[in-house]
Amino acid sequence: PCRGLFHEDGRAFGVYGVTLYEISATFVLTSRGTITNDGNPVTMATSGEAGGELFICGGDTGYIFTLATNALTTEVTDVTFGGQIDGFFVALDHDTSTLKISESLDGLTWDATQVVQRTAGSDPWHAMTVIRREAVLIGEYTGEVFYNSGASPFPFALRPGSFFEVGIKAHWSLARFGNACIWLGQTRRGGTRVYWLNGYTPEPVSTPGIEWLI
Repeated sequence: PCRGLFHEDGRAFGVYGVTLYEISATFVLTSRGTITNDGNPVTMATSGEAGGELFICGGDTGYIFTLATNALTTEVTDVTFGGQIDGFFVALDHDTSTLKISESLDGLTWDATQVVQRTAGSDPWHAMTVIRREAVLIGEYTGEVFYNSGASPFPFALRPGSFFEVGIKAHWSLARFGNACIWLGQTRRGGTRVYWLNGYTPEPVSTPGIEWLI
């Protein structure tokens, strides 16, 4: 089955089972390497023309596909979700609730000290997506947003006022939705609803009937 599709700047890629394929305009599939299959979807993001790399997270591993040479290499381990902000590849380690980043415009370099662990909430981060040049990180019952604050040595920090009291029920339900994101959420009071992020405030968008079915 297809675990993820990505298209940008005239090139398209898909991960089917364990194989990364490049898909031509006439739908010819060319194998570009192997991605570990853990039965979950993959995430893909590029660093654009400035970086020339495609970052793929799959099977708890981060891969870099160099667009100029079509070379696929394994660069970082223990990562579940990935994205790109301001030239940095960002990746969430689901198991340890830590955010990792690559060097700027260099996905082949990951400094082991360039990580941050969640402190705003006690529940570990379970999912991440990137919207509006910010990383939305959601735990079991709460979430928050990180942005490039320009600090040193780790440039990403919690966006003031972005902490919210809604978590995620299904980790892979988090998806971009226009210039926001949407997910199957829950609170400490119980119940499961579909939420979208309005600014930094989760708002329910599912009807009572849909929630009863869920």
